[in-house]
Amino acid sequence: MRTILKRGLVVFGVLALSAGIAAMAFGPHGRGHGPGGPGERGPGHGLLGPRMAEELGLTEAQRDEIRGLIESRMEAGLAERMKGFGEARRGIHELMRDPDATEDQLLAAIEAVNTLEQQVLLERFRLGREVQALLTPEQQALAQELHEERAQRREDFRSRREARRGGGRLDG
Repeated sequence: MRTILKRGLVVFGVLALSAGIAAMAFGPHGRGHGPGGPGERGPGHGLLGPRMAEELGLTEAQRDEIRGLIESRMEAGLAERMKGFGEARRGIHELMRDPDATEDQLLAAIEAVNTLEQQVLLERFRLGREVQALLTPEQQALAQELHEERAQRREDFRSRREARRGGGRLDG
């Protein structure tokens, strides 16, 4: 029973982390839904949200260069890997609901998600470094400050949510 609980927690952790990655990459609209509808993210998605661009004081030239970097990465396979990542996560959910699924099948599906997650994270890391290189030292410092503030707000929100849920324990 302990093994099943531990594996369940691993799956839950993978799913929670992957949801955050997808949200960061696709922006607030999720799954590529933007101002133009499904499949159209528009110029203010994810890594180049309009609020962040405004807060950093990006020039139009910087915005265009960043958009180009993002589009280039997405066309070079990041979009496809992210799509595969989402499909692999859905596969885990299906396996967990399948009464005939085995632990070995679930572990293989988790491994596939982990592999895709690593690929997506690495690409996002590289993209982030390329974007950072386009910023002035002042913009870089401000971006770091804004990132830390937002991370703290997310952590505060998670803590409050967990407290409301009674600590989020699985054993009741």
